[in-house]
Amino acid sequence: MIPSRLRLVNFLCYREALVDFNGIHLACLTGDNGAGKSALLDAITWALWGRARAKREEELIRLGQTDMEVEFDFTLRDMRFQVSRKRSKGHGAKSALSFRAWSDRDQTWREISESALSATEKRIVQELRLDYDTFINSAFLVQGRADEFTTRPPAERKQVLGNILDLSIYDEYEERAKARAKGKGDEARSLLAQIEQIDQELAHKPEYEERVRQGEAAATRAEEARLTGEALQQALRSERQALASQKEFLDDLKTRLQRAEGDARQLEDEIKDHSGLLATYEDLMRRRKEIEDGYARLRNAREMNESLNRQLRRHADLEGERNRWQRTIDQARYGLEAELRGARERQEPLRKTVAARAAQQEALAQAQAALAKIAETERERELLRAQTQTLAEKRARLEGEVRAAKERQESLGKVVDARAAQEVALAQARAELARLVQTEKEREESQAQAQARAEERARLGSENNQYKAEAESLKERKALLERDGEARCPVCARPLTAEDRQRVVVDYDAQLGQMRVRFRENQARLETVSQEEAALKRQVEHCDKALAARSRWQRQEGQAEESLRVAAAAETELREWRQRGEEAARALAEVVRQEATLKQQMEPLDKALAERARWQRQEGQAAENLRLADAAEADLQELQRRAEALAHAWEAEEYAGEARQQLRRITAELAELAYDSQAHEQVRQEMEDLSPWEQSHRELQVALKQVETERRAVEVARTRLARLAESLAADRKRRDELEKAVLRLPEVARRLAEQDLRVEDLVNQERHAREVLAAARQQLDTCERLAQQRIEKAEAHRHAAEEQALYDDLRAAFGKKGLQAMIIETVTPQIEEEANRLLAQMTAGRMNVHLSTQRESKKGDTIETLDIIIADELGQRSYETYSGGEAFRVNFALRIALSKLLAHRAGATLQTLIVDEGFGTQDAQGRERLVEAIHSIQSEFERILVITHIDELKDLFPVRIEVTKGADGSTVSVN
Repeated sequence: MIPSRLRLVNFLCYREALVDFNGIHLACLTGDNGAGKSALLDAITWALWGRARAKREEELIRLGQTDMEVEFDFTLRDMRFQVSRKRSKGHGAKSALSFRAWSDRDQTWREISESALSATEKRIVQELRLDYDTFINSAFLVQGRADEFTTRPPAERKQVLGNILDLSIYDEYEERAKARAKGKGDEARSLLAQIEQIDQELAHKPEYEERVRQGEAAATRAEEARLTGEALQQALRSERQALASQKEFLDDLKTRLQRAEGDARQLEDEIKDHSGLLATYEDLMRRRKEIEDGYARLRNAREMNESLNRQLRRHADLEGERNRWQRTIDQARYGLEAELRGARERQEPLRKTVAARAAQQEALAQAQAALAKIAETERERELLRAQTQTLAEKRARLEGEVRAAKERQESLGKVVDARAAQEVALAQARAELARLVQTEKEREESQAQAQARAEERARLGSENNQYKAEAESLKERKALLERDGEARCPVCARPLTAEDRQRVVVDYDAQLGQMRVRFRENQARLETVSQEEAALKRQVEHCDKALAARSRWQRQEGQAEESLRVAAAAETELREWRQRGEEAARALAEVVRQEATLKQQMEPLDKALAERARWQRQEGQAAENLRLADAAEADLQELQRRAEALAHAWEAEEYAGEARQQLRRITAELAELAYDSQAHEQVRQEMEDLSPWEQSHRELQVALKQVETERRAVEVARTRLARLAESLAADRKRRDELEKAVLRLPEVARRLAEQDLRVEDLVNQERHAREVLAAARQQLDTCERLAQQRIEKAEAHRHAAEEQALYDDLRAAFGKKGLQAMIIETVTPQIEEEANRLLAQMTAGRMNVHLSTQRESKKGDTIETLDIIIADELGQRSYETYSGGEAFRVNFALRIALSKLLAHRAGATLQTLIVDEGFGTQDAQGRERLVEAIHSIQSEFERILVITHIDELKDLFPVRIEVTKGADGSTVSVN
């Protein structure tokens, strides 16, 4: 990935910035502390992976803003890509991500984003072949992490290296294998215990068969006794049922008698009630004329009261309306008086404004004269300004030409000077590439042989693990025979005699002896195969180390060829640029002289123009005051006329004409209505005196309607009472007959209860017999199922033991001393070789480093470690005894080596290197050597950016990207 262009909007300290990396090979990124140098790198990582140093994305948005955007263009495998990421905060916070590729055919960007943001992020990682963690551990040397590897104790360095190489997955695999091995071991022990329980249960099978035979005979006898008892029980139950039915009929008959007697009493009460009501109705009918006359007088009084009520409501409405119109007249009078006072008060300030008109006319004339003179001066200055602008544009163009000519001459001079070195590099690269072709063939042969040895080693290890499991099983069975004095045959369950046990033990010992012989043979072959495999792997690793440099030699070959072609063209172009630079410099000197002359002529004109603003303000104020005076004079005349009209209207009462007319109309209507309140009260009293006749009239109407109904009700009730008396006599006779028949029911019930107890006891005896039989049959069925389960569990136990051994092997393979140690053993020589190459350049060959992955303890055992052994002209010393500058050089060399290794393992080509490290620990010579080391590796990278704030380092780089922080945020410029 090679950066091309970076655009930021509201990102951290940047309001808006654009950085163009095109044409830059090696550059330093400079600026004061806190200016925003590292923020540019945060913008790149946030655009690509959505991650930066901030914990939350909202912290990256510029203070006071609600959204941000970063657009990043880069080149990858000769293709151009563009990533644009946006983020907003607040109530409607959202994120957006766009991924585009450049189309050479259409000459435009083509969208290649996925449907979801997370899917687009995965697409970017797939294209880059780098995730964020790999990037900051390889291409991006983050500030403060250069010594993360070297400053750790030796026991922890392997863990740090494992973290950088992302070997933690093997720790997870080891834990999984350990957990599964434990689970299989627990499963095997559980299965063995279950098999022992099954053997114990199968020994009782003959006893369960005898129980079944005895249970079947007992169940048959109990069933015959139960059937005899149930026949007698059923006869007694039928007799009791017949007597119970007669008793139920008797109870029902008694209930009906009680209900009929109640009905007779109720009919007598009804006859009494209807007779009383009939007498009341007949009395009302005799007073009919008196009641109707009183009710007629009541209705006449109510009609008179309703008429007087209508007069009262109209009288109240007219009084309310008269009061409202009177308030309207009063409000109109008060408003007229207030308007008259306001018109008189507003006249005085208008008179003062009109009186100041003459002074404002004089000020306006003075300002207009001064502005006319200034306009003439401005025309003269505008002519001089136009000439100055023309000269400034010409000067800027000539300065750009001089600067461009100088920069181009320097650039072309470096290209021409590097021709001889590129010719040597080209010859060296072609020779190395020819040698690597043969190395690749050797590697393929060694790899095939190593794979065959690995397969044989795995097979032998699996066989030995199986032998171990089978031997442990035989040992357990042998110990069981020797410990258990009542052991049984696992086939027929017959107890074993002492001679039988001894014979089985001898057989077990013979099998164990054969397994030991085969195990030792496999173990010897394993050692041989492992040594051959290790030798072949070392050969493959040696070839890999050599082949790792192929891409570098290919780049060197291509770069050298291209550099030689460019150098030939640069030599011709250099002569042309020298001539163009000299001509531009002469023209620039003449333009500077002419600009100085024009500046002297413009100074007195600028002083005169400085007074224009004051005279413009005076002109505007005077004109505005005159306009106000004219308007005030017109307003004053209008107010005087209005005040005179208002005064006349108040004196003549010419206001609220409609209200006055309505008031006169309402007064006349009240006089015509003539409402009498005393007569109204007399009518109300008469209504109250006559009101009892209304209730009497209602009762009379009811009596007229219901009198015949009550007479018929009395006759019907007397007829029903006579029929009910006849029915009661017949039911009483039938009751006496049934009471004699049910006297036998208690005796039959007692005999049935005794027989129920005897039958229940017989049923329980039969049920117990059948339960005993079912239990015996169930135990016998269980023995048959257990025999089948024993076969299955024995097979499961064997599989569990085999899988436990397999997972134990996997746990050892995934552990720190297994695959992880093999991977670290493979990469440490590559790290060491690359670090020593850089150290040689930074220290003039004075220092070198060696990484040791194992050492012997005081007891002579081999300990896994990762010691850093540093040697210089004084011999070998520990890392902690070196000065800050020397330690930093070691840190830097190892960190670059780790970065190149990690990028290679991720499948990416490390084309860009970003170093965000302080050089403050280095002296002047150390800093120069560090810069020389960076220069020495520049051919291996397409683009190198070094962040620093040390002024003396700036001139050591061909390009400077300067970051400056101002009041409006940080800005970026490329020099």
